[in-house]
Amino acid sequence: MNLIIKFIRNYKKNKISYKLSNKSISSKNTSNKYLNINKTTNNNNSEETQVYTHNASIFNNGIIPISNSYKHQGYHTNNQKDGYGYTIWENNNKKNYSYFSGIYYKNIINGNGKFVKYINGIPNITYEGEFLNNKANGYGILSIKDKGKYNGIWKDDKQNEIGIEEWEDGSKYEGLFQFGKKTGIGKYIWRDKAFYYGEWLDNYLEGWGVYTFNDGKKYLGQWHKNTFNGYGELIWDYSRMYIGYFKNNKRNGFGLLIFRNKEKAYCGFWKDNKQHGLGKISSKNKENYYLFNKGVKEKIYEKIEFLNEIEKKNLNSYLCYFKYGYKAMDMFISVFKMN
Repeated sequence: MNLIIKFIRNYKKNKISYKLSNKSISSKNTSNKYLNINKTTNNNNSEETQVYTHNASIFNNGIIPISNSYKHQGYHTNNQKDGYGYTIWENNNKKNYSYFSGIYYKNIINGNGKFVKYINGIPNITYEGEFLNNKANGYGILSIKDKGKYNGIWKDDKQNEIGIEEWEDGSKYEGLFQFGKKTGIGKYIWRDKAFYYGEWLDNYLEGWGVYTFNDGKKYLGQWHKNTFNGYGELIWDYSRMYIGYFKNNKRNGFGLLIFRNKEKAYCGFWKDNKQHGLGKISSKNKENYYLFNKGVKEKIYEKIEFLNEIEKKNLNSYLCYFKYGYKAMDMFISVFKMN
C-alpha cells in the first residue's frame, strides 16, 4: 500500500481528542488559509530539460472569514458558541456566501468541521477536516474548483508533514511539506507522465533526485532550483550517456559522453554543452587529443604532449580518466559518490 496513504489513514484512526467543557470531542476541523501550492509543469524541447514552476497562491487569507456579518445556530455555554454549530457569512449578493458547520469551543472553532465558500452559487472552495484555534490543524482535505486538491496534514492553515497534492491538469505530488511548501522527499508526476523522485526545498527540486522524461530519458544527480547543477548522469534511451558535471541544465566542467556499445566517447571538459578545454575523443582502437574552444578544435596533441599539458594545468586529478578511458568510468562514478 502507498506509504503516504497508509500514514494518513493511520493518522485518522488515531485522532487527538480535545476536552471541551465535560465533553471529549475528536479533533477534526476545517480552516481557511487556502494553500500556497506550487504547481510544476515540464517542457521537453531540448536534449536536457527545463522544469518550470508557477507560484499558485490559491488563497492568501485564513480559511474562516473574518467578519462580524454572520448568522449562527448551535449550542452555547455562557453566551459563547460551544459544541456543534452552523455559521453562515453573507454579503449583498446572496449567491456569494460561506458557511461552516462543526465544533466550537468558547467561540473558537476547535474540532471537526466543514467549510464551503460559494461564488455565483457554486461551491468554489471546500475544506473538511480538523481545526484548532480557527485554523486547519491536523488531517484535512481542501478542494478548489478548477485548480486542485490537497489531502494531508495541516499546521496553522499550511500544508505540513505529509500529503498529496493533485491538480486539474492531472499532475500530482506525494511527499513531505514544511510551512506550506514542498520540502523533504517527494514524488511529482507531470501530466505528460514525466516524473521526479527526490529532494525538495521551498517548492524547488533541490538536492539529489531522479527525473524520468516521458520519452524514457533519465537524469540522476544533483539539483539546484529546478535545474541540473553539480554531479549527474544523463541517459538518452540507452543510445548514449553523459557522466559528469552540470551547471544550469548544461554540461559544464569535466565529464564523459559515451555512445551506444562504447563505439565513440568524449572525455574532457565542457562549457554550456560544448567541448571546451582539453579533451580526448575515442573510437574503437583510435584516440585523438585536442584543445577545444566552444566546440571547435583549436589544437591537436600527441598523447604524451597532451598528458604533459594536463600536468602543466594542474589537472592531475583527471589524469587517470584520460589515460584509461572507459576503464576509468566506473572509478569516476565511485570516487565521486564516496566524497
